[in-house]
Amino acid sequence: MKKSKIARFLAAPRYVFLTDSLGAMLSAALLLVLAQWPAFVGMPRPVLYGLAGLACVFALYSMCGYFFAGRHWRPWLLGIAIANLAYACLTTGLCLFYFQRLSLPGLLYFSAEILVLGVVVYVERQCLLNPTLDND
Repeated sequence: MKKSKIARFLAAPRYVFLTDSLGAMLSAALLLVLAQWPAFVGMPRPVLYGLAGLACVFALYSMCGYFFAGRHWRPWLLGIAIANLAYACLTTGLCLFYFQRLSLPGLLYFSAEILVLGVVVYVERQCLLNPTLDND
């Protein structure tokens, strides 16, 4: 069976880093925009800035993985997979803590972010567990 272009793209560890980095940059940008109107989402401005800062760090790490990991990509990918999982747990915890303050748009945004992170961590895990990628 022929793999789809997306499956082939995601099967290359280098491109998993690139995708992760671009996603983290998008997340940081959206959080910085939302921080201008904290009442719209119901999350305090300092929390939004903190999450955006973490997303920037993750974007930089993943971009470094894209450029520098080379044949030793597994430890790099394991690092960002753990960081993404921790970020999803942190975001979930913050949503639970501020649940009474969250607006519907805020709840939808953070739910979508957690869902996307879950997919990203799953793809990263699949990549880490794929022994055929050692030849890349």
